[in-house]
Amino acid sequence: MPWLQLYHIRPEVISVDASAATHKLVKVPTEALTMWDSTYDTSGRLIADRSEKDGGVEQLRV
Repeated sequence: MPWLQLYHIRPEVISVDASAATHKLVKVPTEALTMWDSTYDTSGRLIADRSEKDGGVEQLRV
């Protein structure tokens, strides 16, 4: 239960193909929350995915 602070609910964006995406709610354990927040932005997109689409040079390994 999230009210016990055992996990937090975070959104995740899943790309279906080049022009479509769907959303999924994910239970993230409290001890993994810092890693999740550094890997995903606030809307749930992988930070590495956004840098590739924006023409970023560096790719992040997750």
